[in-house]
Amino acid sequence: MSVSIKAVLLALLIVLTVVGAYRVEEHLQYFAGTLFGHSIGILGATFILIIFLYPIRKYFIKAGSLKSWLNWHIFFGLTGPMLIMIHAAFQFKAQIASLAFFVMVVNVLSGIIGFFFYSGYIRTAKKRMEMDSKTGIALARKEDSLMIEATSSKILKKWKYIHYPLAAIFIVVMAFHIVSIIYYKGLGI
Repeated sequence: MSVSIKAVLLALLIVLTVVGAYRVEEHLQYFAGTLFGHSIGILGATFILIIFLYPIRKYFIKAGSLKSWLNWHIFFGLTGPMLIMIHAAFQFKAQIASLAFFVMVVNVLSGIIGFFFYSGYIRTAKKRMEMDSKTGIALARKEDSLMIEATSSKILKKWKYIHYPLAAIFIVVMAFHIVSIIYYKGLGI
C-alpha cells in the first residue's frame, strides 16, 4: 500500500495546524471575536460551503471528472475545518459554537471513514476489472473480490445515512451560530 506525497503533506499540514493552534491557544483567548478571527471563520465557513458543490456535481451536473471534484471536496473538507479550528482557538465557551464545532469534527471523521470505504470499493472494482481481462483466474478469487465489492457498496450506502444528515445538522448549527453572532455583535453567543 503506497501513500501519495499529497496525502503525507496534507496529514502533516493537519498535524501542524492542530499542534500550532493548541500551542497558541492561551494567547488567543479572544481571537475568534477579532477582525482577523472573524475573517478566518468566514473563510472556513466558505470552504465548508464549497464542499456541497461535489454532491451537486455528482447528482445534477455533468461537468469535469468526478475524481477531481472528489479531490476538491476532500481538500475543502479538511482545510475548512482546520480554519474553523484556528478561528475557535480551542475556546469552547459559547454553547452554539461548541455544538457546531463538535458536529463538524464528527462529520469530518465520518468523511475520513467514508473515504477509506470508498477507496476500498474502488480498489476492489479495479482488481475485478483486471481479473476479468485476464484468462485463467480462479472463479473463487473472482467471487471473493465481488463479495468484498458488494460489502463495500452496502457499507457506503449505510454510511451516507450518517454522513449526509451530519452535514445537514452542521450547516444548520453553523448558520445559527453565524446569525447569532451577527445579531448579538460578537457577544459570544
